[in-house]
Amino acid sequence: MKGINGKTLILLIGISGVVSSSHALFEWRNTGAEALGFSEGYTAVARGIESIPFNPAGLSEVNLYQVKASYVPLYGGLNVGLRSTDFSLAYSLPYFVVGVRAQDVGADLGNESGGRYAEETFTFSLARYLNKNIRVGMNFNLYHVQFPGDYGSGSTFGVDLGVLADIYTRWRFGFMIEDLNQASLKTTYGNEPLPHALSVGLSFVPFKGAMTVFDIRKESDFPARFTFAQELALLNGKLNLRGGILSEGERFRWSAGLGFSVMNIGLD
Repeated sequence: MKGINGKTLILLIGISGVVSSSHALFEWRNTGAEALGFSEGYTAVARGIESIPFNPAGLSEVNLYQVKASYVPLYGGLNVGLRSTDFSLAYSLPYFVVGVRAQDVGADLGNESGGRYAEETFTFSLARYLNKNIRVGMNFNLYHVQFPGDYGSGSTFGVDLGVLADIYTRWRFGFMIEDLNQASLKTTYGNEPLPHALSVGLSFVPFKGAMTVFDIRKESDFPARFTFAQELALLNGKLNLRGGILSEGERFRWSAGLGFSVMNIGLD
């Protein structure tokens, strides 16, 4: 095959494999280190800027402004330079908190390999308190996918809805509907539906400085994803230890993390 080297062929095999499933495109949400420490069970945790892809209602906790950036190398064994980058900004206004987010998942293959593969998401978010216990948020997403060479590209628009509710003083309930309008992306391969899922979470604070999290996410045509996670805050909340387990069908994964904050700067 003229003009296609090993790297391109490996990546295209991966692309053709994933686009044949209903949740291939834009499945990677670039969780960020805090949410990953909870094994992505973040629906009812949802606090600040990292909540945008999990439950935009949590954006309402931003008091002034927050900035987040992340870089994640993906599937290093493929050796094609596949990576995910993310930049987010949130700012508090009198009646709303607004957020913007740009995420790029892809690989630069070089001109001799057909150029670049990319999944790009641009998000505008709004969140606010309905009352002292209930918050609501929405994501307005522009999706764009670019395949290498002559394999084409496509764009579409999607909407997410999230809600957070404080129940008494120790419980918090959250849910999020991803792709509320059930959009699909028209590509060279045909119409590919975006991930359409419902996430429901419950968090419990047994005592100050501790949090237990239960989370369920169900995507169309795929097994439900169950997450159990725990966080423990030390040093007056400046040091946070996290861990969680995730089960989805035959897949089982655990994760652990820590967060440290000083002078309004956090590292997770």
